[in-house]
Amino acid sequence: MTNQIRVFSAHERFHQLEGKIIRAIKKTLSFLKKQGLVLEVYLVGDRIMRKLNLKFKKKNKTTNVLSFPALSPLIFREPKLDRRFNHLGEIYLNPDYISRKQENLEAMLIHGLLHLLGFDHKNKFQAAKMERLEEKLLDKL
Repeated sequence: MTNQIRVFSAHERFHQLEGKIIRAIKKTLSFLKKQGLVLEVYLVGDRIMRKLNLKFKKKNKTTNVLSFPALSPLIFREPKLDRRFNHLGEIYLNPDYISRKQENLEAMLIHGLLHLLGFDHKNKFQAAKMERLEEKLLDKL
């Protein structure tokens, strides 16, 4: 069973990134041996990201990436998801911010994806484990 990845661009200038994002997610999930997942990625600008960050993280500023697991009451679920698939969640990326900060788009995507897969960085041990896996996955891309 394959994975279903959907990418939505809030701005026309982000359309060129959609294929790159889909390929990166497919390779990452394949390497992690994850199948039957539905994942949605939203490419948004500063205004939308700031609103999301304020509403859900209580931070009145824009950011690079936000992830919302499917079990979270925060996500905006489509009503007709294929029940054969496990809806992993949603990732919101801000390509403008990522570019301004000279960050790597794939690194931010992987970071958000790992959060949806249960990884976190709340303590030094978790952070180190997550960072090692992020580096390994980036090398595979």
